Amino acid sequence: MIHHRNASICLFLLLAGAAGATENVEPEPADEVVVPNIPTELMAPPPAEDAPEETLATAGTAQKAEANSDRAESAPRPAPLVPAPINIGPPARRAILESHQWAENPAAMPELDSGGRVMFAFSESAPTIVCAPMRVCDIELQPGEVVQGAPHIGDSVRWKIGPAVSGSGEQQVTHLIVKPTEAGLDTNLIVPTDRRTYHLRLVSSSRHYVSSVAFDYPEDHQQSWQNFAKASARGSDAAPASTDMPTVAVNRLNFNYRIKVVEGKPTFKPLRAMDDGYHTYIAMNEEMPQWEAPVLVGISPDGAEQMINYRLKGNMYVIDGTQFKLALISGVGRQQQRVELTRDPCQRRGWLGICWDAKE
Repeated sequence: MIHHRNASICLFLLLAGAAGATENVEPEPADEVVVPNIPTELMAPPPAEDAPEETLATAGTAQKAEANSDRAESAPRPAPLVPAPINIGPPARRAILESHQWAENPAAMPELDSGGRVMFAFSESAPTIVCAPMRVCDIELQPGEVVQGAPHIGDSVRWKIGPAVSGSGEQQVTHLIVKPTEAGLDTNLIVPTDRRTYHLRLVSSSRHYVSSVAFDYPEDHQQSWQNFAKASARGSDAAPASTDMPTVAVNRLNFNYRIKVVEGKPTFKPLRAMDDGYHTYIAMNEEMPQWEAPVLVGISPDGAEQMINYRLKGNMYVIDGTQFKLALISGVGRQQQRVELTRDPCQRRGWLGICWDAKE
């Protein structure tokens, strides 16, 4: 009996010591597990075990490609390259300004002629021609004018340009048939010919268009007046002097003319103007060569220019009759020089032809 009691005591002490040892020993910390940040779309279930080997390989390749694509999309994209600014000097900036002002000259307004053509003054601007898809625009050149080579256009893919001809002989007219393929286009067109070079702007609209375009040529009008002046000068040189400068009593002369520079800075200078009721005389400065003499035109009260009969004798213009207003013109376009002479009617003249009406 004592033996069983001692065994029980030993067992109790053994268990108590084991429990004490367990309380005094601190547990070792568990290893920290770092879970990678894997996108949820990559955490797809593995393929079935019974799937064939080729299917497993294909699935793994697809997962890798999808992972690379997602990584590429999540990666920051590089900023787009911005070209460095190009510095230009004051002459180049002035050239841009002058070119724009000439191309969009607000004073170069087109006019409609009796045939329905929109007439632009050549060399006054770069006309803007509006065309539309499914329509054609007709650009008409001067009769007898020939295009030198193919026209040059900024957008040759979306704009179609073809030639056409009307008339025959010296009156044969070249047409440029222009057609855009879509709306909202903006480009430029250069047409070199045997007489001049056309600079045009082409714009396409979904609804609006100009069907026919032609040009007015101020230099041709100027040349016709110059030819007329030269012919008149040649005729005056062959005529007797008495027919150009008739003998006139001084008291019959009317000096009441107003001389005004209208355009430019004329190199020619009218010194005085006068008339005797039958002829009008304009005296020019002696430095003016006859071959550089300005063209003389008459101006009616409603402002229309008209041809008049005149002769140039030395530096004196002799005009048949009297005119309400006269204009001396040299040059064309923005380089034109123009002087106008306006006659004030005089009812009473005094000694030396002085108009007493103006004095009163």
